[in-house]
Amino acid sequence: MLSQLSHIQCNPNDLERYFAQCKEFRLSGVAEPFWQNWPLTDPANFLMLEPLHHWYWKFWDHDVQWCKNALSTPELDFHYSVLHPIVGMRHFKDGIMALKQVTGRAQRDMQCFMVAVIGGAASREVVIAVCALMDFQYLAQAPRITSIIQDRIKATLAEFHNHKDKITDEGLQRGAESGSTLDHWFNPKLELMQSVAPSISELGAPVQWSANMTEHAHIKVIKEPASTMNHQNYDTQICRYLDRVKRCWLFKTATCLSALSDANNTHDQDLATEDDGAEDGDMNMADDEDAMVILKDIWSSRHSVPDLFGIAERLRTTLPGSVPQPVHTFSSGATALHINHQPSIKHISIDKAAELFDILDL
Repeated sequence: MLSQLSHIQCNPNDLERYFAQCKEFRLSGVAEPFWQNWPLTDPANFLMLEPLHHWYWKFWDHDVQWCKNALSTPELDFHYSVLHPIVGMRHFKDGIMALKQVTGRAQRDMQCFMVAVIGGAASREVVIAVCALMDFQYLAQAPRITSIIQDRIKATLAEFHNHKDKITDEGLQRGAESGSTLDHWFNPKLELMQSVAPSISELGAPVQWSANMTEHAHIKVIKEPASTMNHQNYDTQICRYLDRVKRCWLFKTATCLSALSDANNTHDQDLATEDDGAEDGDMNMADDEDAMVILKDIWSSRHSVPDLFGIAERLRTTLPGSVPQPVHTFSSGATALHINHQPSIKHISIDKAAELFDILDL
């Protein structure tokens, strides 16, 4: 990049000419990068990939567009619309191409179905290329990455490059604005993927750099406070709102800990009366455990994850006739299944089902 900048013989203040010359080298137009005089530095090492914006948005901007061009928009939407609803995942009953706002959560749910949706409709090489990118993203998001997983990450990316030519051969790679077919792969997000495996050895698992938490915090610290105000002086009112919320949170924590301290003092006095030989270490350990319990109760998430294996086991061991049959939650080996109690389509004729799902010999 610095070498390319040195070839631009133009005053940066002459914006029109300068940006025109930068475009020839595919540069953004920054005349003096902040890191240019830093010794022993390389942006490819300290500027990490961020899964939410680099991988999920790459999936939406490119993978989905390839699949749309391969199947057509109505066909891709139809394939998503007939998928059976799954508890805990979004059901795209109207397809995906007409969505007005696509969040990271929606993109993750789309990825879970994409390979199955295009299987049998797109060409084999295109399916392999899309599947390889899915494998790459899932492997790279592992919380712990060993040398074996690192090699698999490299292999999946290499598999994509081995089959990507079919995407350009079929004209699936098209310009976002012009819509014309592209025969090149000048794609910054795909180029950044080359840095994933080498950066893992130096900076650890990429998932630790995800912006999911900070993006989600935007709801709590911006959107929710803004919804309670009169739409004037946003900065001042939001800061005041957050300050008051924090004070209330700290007050609740202090009162809970104070109540716990009083209860522990009474409990310690009772123990001292009953058994003077109790050791201080055991009592302090008990105090610490009680404090952790109450802090966990204050700060932990209120969302509970259902134990489908436990539910299935309880249903299996209940007395015959005590629960309705057939059961909707059951397990088989290392897999637990939870079936919807209410089907998404309650009444439909055979002829209508054959037409809706395109099963002519139903």
